[in-house]
Amino acid sequence: MLGLNKETNQHLFSSLKLFFIIISFSCSNSHNIETNKSKNVVTVTSENNTIDCHMCPGYVFFEKGNNIDTMELGTYGYPPKFKQFKANDRDYVAFVFSYVDMGDYDMRLSIMSLNKDNYQAFVWDTLFKEQPIVDDIGKVIGIELCDSGTVIFHNYSENYSISRNKSGRCFDTLSDLYMINPTLFKRNIFD
Repeated sequence: MLGLNKETNQHLFSSLKLFFIIISFSCSNSHNIETNKSKNVVTVTSENNTIDCHMCPGYVFFEKGNNIDTMELGTYGYPPKFKQFKANDRDYVAFVFSYVDMGDYDMRLSIMSLNKDNYQAFVWDTLFKEQPIVDDIGKVIGIELCDSGTVIFHNYSENYSISRNKSGRCFDTLSDLYMINPTLFKRNIFD
């Protein structure tokens, strides 16, 4: 083979075969590790319902590997607004639910865990009620979900006697920025 004696050539050839077997196994094993990692990643998506009645929910899908879980959430055929985020190396999704009941507008901010130990458990939940409309002026709350678990609460007054397209309808705007603190989360708020 290389001009060496027969025993040395056989030893080099065997070593070379062993080297290729180890490299082949290492490459295939790293592929399995990547696959296992991707199986643990949860992707959240949503879809509107084809029926848009008052009590008809939208659909929220949780895809993890080859499994897809579906939840019916929201109203009027629409799923709630949501944003996935990571806090303290743990995965969550924040939902903003809105609901109108006999003229009262309620908003709810709920946070669901996407972690193995409490998967799809709501770990934080709070309700915001708007103040009643007095003399065509209402106090409105808006919730904006941002990246990295940041939430902006928009508070403003709205003059309902002015048409929606005119300036001056919304005034007294105040916005507060909050970081979601996962140390306040419970394992499951329904426990």
